[in-house]
Amino acid sequence: MSHPHIQGYRPDIDGLRAFAVLAVVTFHAFPATVRGGFLGVDVFFAISGYLICGILLRELEAGSFSFLQFYSRRVRRIFPALLLVLAALLPLGWHMLLPDEYAALGKHILGGATFSSNLLLWSEAGYFDAAAKAKPLLHLWSLGIEEQFYIFFPLLLWACAKRHFRLITIILFLTLLSFLDNIYLHTIDRTADFYSPLARVWELLAGAGLCAALRQESTQRVLLRADKLCASLLYSPARPNDGRSLSLALAVTGFCLLGVGLLLARQTTPWPGYEAVLPILGALCLMAAGPHNAVSATVLCNRVSVFVGRISYPLYLWHWPLLSLAFIQRGGLTADTRLLRVGLVLLSFALAVATYLLVEKPIRFGQSARRAKVWGPVAGMALMAGAGGTIYGLAGLPERAKFREIAAALQQLERPPRQDAAGLAYTGIRTEQLLYCRYTDARARETVAIVGDSHASSAYVGVARLGTRESFNSVLLGWWIPGGAIWRPDDFRKYSGVIFNILQRKKEIRKVFLVTRGMLYITSVHNTGDRAGIPCQEPPVGEDNYKKSLQEFIDMLRAVGKEVFVVAENPELLADPRDYINRNTTVAQLKNNFLHVPKSDVLSRQQAYLDILANIKDATVIPTIDAFCPTEQCTVFSADGLPLYYDDDHLSVAGSIFQAEQILRPYLLRPRQP
Repeated sequence: MSHPHIQGYRPDIDGLRAFAVLAVVTFHAFPATVRGGFLGVDVFFAISGYLICGILLRELEAGSFSFLQFYSRRVRRIFPALLLVLAALLPLGWHMLLPDEYAALGKHILGGATFSSNLLLWSEAGYFDAAAKAKPLLHLWSLGIEEQFYIFFPLLLWACAKRHFRLITIILFLTLLSFLDNIYLHTIDRTADFYSPLARVWELLAGAGLCAALRQESTQRVLLRADKLCASLLYSPARPNDGRSLSLALAVTGFCLLGVGLLLARQTTPWPGYEAVLPILGALCLMAAGPHNAVSATVLCNRVSVFVGRISYPLYLWHWPLLSLAFIQRGGLTADTRLLRVGLVLLSFALAVATYLLVEKPIRFGQSARRAKVWGPVAGMALMAGAGGTIYGLAGLPERAKFREIAAALQQLERPPRQDAAGLAYTGIRTEQLLYCRYTDARARETVAIVGDSHASSAYVGVARLGTRESFNSVLLGWWIPGGAIWRPDDFRKYSGVIFNILQRKKEIRKVFLVTRGMLYITSVHNTGDRAGIPCQEPPVGEDNYKKSLQEFIDMLRAVGKEVFVVAENPELLADPRDYINRNTTVAQLKNNFLHVPKSDVLSRQQAYLDILANIKDATVIPTIDAFCPTEQCTVFSADGLPLYYDDDHLSVAGSIFQAEQILRPYLLRPRQP
């Protein structure tokens, strides 16, 4: 069987690149059509490992390897197109993004320019993280992992060559370690599993391992025997033992594995885990097959596939920022934006072709001024990193003329802090013991406790302000309770115990207000906003378990002498208020309040939850819907144009103050009931 790694240019690998990028682009533009298209990134990883290993091994064997030359080639290959995309986003973000969004873009430009996007996104990910679609540079996480691989892998191969280590053994060992790390993190921290270079490097090492294995004479002997077997099974009489029968079998197997992977992979299924083995094996089979079989020659080596493969890198860079900015500007990409998405994909192709022909190709392959083609992009990337860091440091330049008039409205979109030093000191706990812990000292004898999840954190702001005026202290204590088993049952028991011990110990806490997002726990499905219909990672608690856990927690509090109030869930919006503000730039337009939320829809969504509250014993249930929805349309903006929410379900400062003054005030100030 011929050696694929010494065949020179491989048109089939460009065709495989085309498959990978088209899968990703289609998934991003039409996620309901190709639900597993994100596995194209895994295919890219395998291709990168295979190609880079082949280049390095050839140079090491020829005695021509140079770290300087290697990284110079990487600069000419990666920097120009990336620099162009990052530079284009600066003015686009200036005109289109709110200050906090522009600040986030600046931070991500810094991450992209330093190839640390995966680490940056890893640190950001969490419950309060912005929607992925609202991050125009989200896709650079994969580039970060690749470039981090390119830092250590040449050193590894060079060291193995110097010390005469058996390379394939080292690669297989590291691949196994990384895969085991992937499986381990998959069970305990799926965000880390997705972004960690240590948990994803096995995908690149798999490609490198294939390349190293194909260079072994022992491997070639095994492949020739396998080819003979394939020839006897496929043909009658058997064809010559020239490797083509095995090549065809590998190509068919590779496409089948990729097809099954596309069918099985889902956005709602944590990735990578074991499932990522399918696209990796599929890519390895196709690369091992080579171009000399009917399937690869027809599907991968045709002119269209090869050309798309050649522009795959700039196409990957351009498509997501365009889709993301459109999502931000329009407040979502729904069915009525299908034509827009088609247009954006076509525009991405046009920009990719122009970038490849006018920027990438001349710098990468041109022979003139080679030193300038390295140091110029390096200097440009340093400037881009500085620009991104400056934008982030200046909080997204809120003094831009477009946003001055609605500055007060924009401030409402800021999320409240989860903890403060006063809360930790008052409760005597450590930072990691609770997610939410704040305290406001009004120098009063009585303290009111706001207990629950992120909705409690939102409600606390208004309660604390009311307490400073009406002379009662307030404390926020929170995790995913009650019903917290939707996240992790062990966490529910652990953190509800921490909260209960604090409440039991603090005798001055006489009133406890429970504030949670009940329907999310019951159904495990987001009801509204851009996440509507998307399930959480864990099974739902269900109505019976939610009612039981809520009642048990109330009974525990009553047993230690607390008066308990359950604040019913506030209405949820059909869209994020920032989407509306993005499209309107005057206070007058905000006051028109075009973001309608029908009261009947809110009641319908919350019916199961409200039925549970109606049967709760030994606690005062405080309704909220009538106050937020005085007519058939719920209130979203205040009379002076301030949004009452900072996203589709959490109250802003203005909304929290409204809730405290208009709904909770009588219960907070009334004398304690026996």
